[in-house]
Formats: sequence, C-alpha cells, structure tokens
Amino acid sequence: MLKIIEDEISNIVNGEKTIYVLKGFDSIIKRINLKYEHIFDLGIINDLINIFNVDDETFMKDNFIKLSSKNIYWCLYEELIYVEKKNLYGLVQASGYQIKIIDIGCFDYYYPGIQGENLKKIIKKFEEETPQSNILQKIYTSMEIRNGNLVISYNK
Repeated sequence: MLKIIEDEISNIVNGEKTIYVLKGFDSIIKRINLKYEHIFDLGIINDLINIFNVDDETFMKDNFIKLSSKNIYWCLYEELIYVEKKNLYGLVQASGYQIKIIDIGCFDYYYPGIQGENLKKIIKKFEEETPQSNILQKIYTSMEIRNGNLVISYNK
C-alpha cells in the first residue's frame, strides 16, 4: 500500500518551483519514501512537541537558502500552516513557488495525527491558553486521543 502511495505522489509531482503539501499523511509519513527534499521541516515528524523548539529566525534563513537552490519540495500541511501563521509566507511568494496540496483523500475532517510517545503532553499543550500552546491552536481545530492514536482536525 505504501508503494502505491509513493507512486501516486510521484505521478502528481511534475511542476517546477512547486511545493507539494501533504495533508493527512501524518501517520504514515515516516514509512514513505519521497524523492524530493523536505522544506519547512519543523522536526514534528519525529515528535510533534518539537514545534515548540523552532527558532523562527534560523528557520527562515535555512528555508530561504533552500528556496533559492532547488525546484521541487514537499512539506506537511501543518508546516505550511506554521509558515503562514508565523507571517513567513512572503518567503514562498517572493521565491515564485506555487503550492499544491495533496490530500490523502480518505478522511473528511478528522485525520490520524503524528504518532509519538508524548501524546498526552501534546493534548495538554493544545488545551492550554498560553502563547506557547497557541501555535497548536492555530494549526488544529481539535486534537484528541482515540484508541491510543492522535486524531486531529485542521484549521482552514
């Protein structure tokens, strides 16, 4: 099944100066092999808690260098929302990239989230009303644990 998903993504990816945004791939992203470089990497694939450790200045510099060197990238939907919510989207626009969202297509509103060891801690941070947890609230409308798995709903 993962090979089919990889092949489908490869068939879709065909534009130059394009960032392909993977929506709903969180629970399988570690197991698929993508041919293009990851951009806007927040480290959330390894652990969603890493979103609180991002240095925006370094993040912007690193991605500016990437955007000036290659033509095709991929990122997760969360990462694109992060870029937009942190007012860094001008970086993408100034570089002339187009954005194409690839939705996994088997969920309506709720998606399996990034799985990890810190799910209860993530839910607690999501529910807190502090500026630090606000980034999760900007990305997701809901987060909960169902049958031991993180289930999320994205903000539009």
